[in-house]
Amino acid sequence: MRDCCYRASKWKILLVDDEEDVILITKLALEDYTYYEKGLEFITAKSAKEAMALLDEYDDIAVVFLDIIMEHERAGFDVIKYLRDVKSNHQTRVVIRTGEPGEYPEINVVNEYEINDYKSKGELTEERLNCTVTTALRSYCDLLMLEHYKNSESAMVHKSKLILFGEMMNMMLHQWQQPISSINLYCALIEDILEDYELPKEFKENIESIVEKINDQTLFLGNISKDFRQFFKVSAKEDFYVLEAVEKTLFLVGDLLKQNAIVL
Repeated sequence: MRDCCYRASKWKILLVDDEEDVILITKLALEDYTYYEKGLEFITAKSAKEAMALLDEYDDIAVVFLDIIMEHERAGFDVIKYLRDVKSNHQTRVVIRTGEPGEYPEINVVNEYEINDYKSKGELTEERLNCTVTTALRSYCDLLMLEHYKNSESAMVHKSKLILFGEMMNMMLHQWQQPISSINLYCALIEDILEDYELPKEFKENIESIVEKINDQTLFLGNISKDFRQFFKVSAKEDFYVLEAVEKTLFLVGDLLKQNAIVL
């Protein structure tokens, strides 16, 4: 069966009713019930306020058996709104149980609220309770499974995008090497020209300084390329030196800082 439904050893069932006898009878009727080799764990509340507190405490309640009229005439509806709208929980199954079905006709309740079943307290015999719980749990598991597959699919799409991004970066970095090599070649040609011609000493030194800086920058760009390639490889943890990273960054932007009279 679905692995996502095996988070706990038992199915959590929330019984919300201000009549203790109703809660007791429900527990007795379902005490031996199992669904996919898991029994039931009962959590009880006697008011809407208590029920909402339990919904905050537990995020794996499978089914709620809910009375409507408790501390006030529409208390049960407050619980439904809290579960669906505030908690954004659309997996937990809700079964309305009311002692006065005529007060709130089934068709009106089903149309207005996101519930899964509507029963009068009188009709919930042991057999009916078993059928109701089975139907609710089956639906609950189906919804969990759909959510699980949806998350898995999103993860796969994200992984595929990362792989494509890595391949694209590798292609870009490969192309990057050619202009870097060309720049190094031009620098070498400039150095040869400086040696072949008699030039003013100060002028020659300035050109040599500029060529040296260009060579340093191209070396830095080549190392960045290697770093990127290494980044996309799966490897064990490596030491990372913050000071070294800062120094490399300053080397790259040092001239820009000077041009803008920025003192770091």
